[in-house]
Amino acid sequence: MGAGDLVSNTAAGAGYGYALIWTLAFTLVFRFVWVSVSAKYVLVTGESLAQGYARTSRWIVWIILIAGIIIGHFSAMYSLLMSGTVANILLPLPTEWGTQIWALVFVLMAFVMAYWGGYSVVETFCKILIAAMGISLIVAAAISKPDLVGILRGAFIPSIPGSEGLYSALLI
Repeated sequence: MGAGDLVSNTAAGAGYGYALIWTLAFTLVFRFVWVSVSAKYVLVTGESLAQGYARTSRWIVWIILIAGIIIGHFSAMYSLLMSGTVANILLPLPTEWGTQIWALVFVLMAFVMAYWGGYSVVETFCKILIAAMGISLIVAAAISKPDLVGILRGAFIPSIPGSEGLYSALLI
């Protein structure tokens, strides 16, 4: 599970409570099977997944390339924008360009860490951030006073609740 999963699961929980918690089990099983089969394919054939897709059809490789570039670009831009916005909320700059200035500061910090500090500096910095995120998640879960009966009901009695907000439960 990654940061995107954390955000989408939190949004689903905020909108639908514990009613969709059963879908997490299906998602994790599917992800386990996909990663396991992918790893076995690479180990058995000695070729990458992209090479295997290319043997099937080259247009699949083109789709993967284009999707990777687009998703990578938007993901990086979103991260920069959110980092700049949060930094400007916490430490506001006296200009309307505060968010953009903070985003540029983060880009420069990443460049300095990677170029002059090497991978070990970036890795150490990320470990600190991951620890802070994990502790924050545990604290937030404890503060929210979870309903254990609701969690068990949502986990073992599958249901699809009525639509809440912008997206239907089926889309979430």
